[in-house]
Amino acid sequence: MANPGYSLHKLCHMLNPDILPATTLDAMDILEEIGCVEMRRLQKPPPCTLFSSRRRGLAIGDNITVEDSLTVINVLMEAPVKLAYFTDLTIQYCQNKIQTANTDIITG
Repeated sequence: MANPGYSLHKLCHMLNPDILPATTLDAMDILEEIGCVEMRRLQKPPPCTLFSSRRRGLAIGDNITVEDSLTVINVLMEAPVKLAYFTDLTIQYCQNKIQTANTDIITG
């Protein structure tokens, strides 16, 4: 929330020694699915040369390849509430599975 538009590449690089990039990408996918973050792809500008013309801005689109894009992360305002709700549902689901497993073992 403090740094909107943070690069996914920078986040993976910052967390890399402790959390592998694949795990970070999976976590970001989960956070996007539950509505905590919004990820957008921005088209990378072509390399600048001495003779290149001025650019006005970057185009946003869905048909951009991963190699030609920069993915930025925006944390949504309702993220803390949605994350707490998701965590609560996950805990309830796990507790129900444990109780079912214990019941199966006892009746077994």
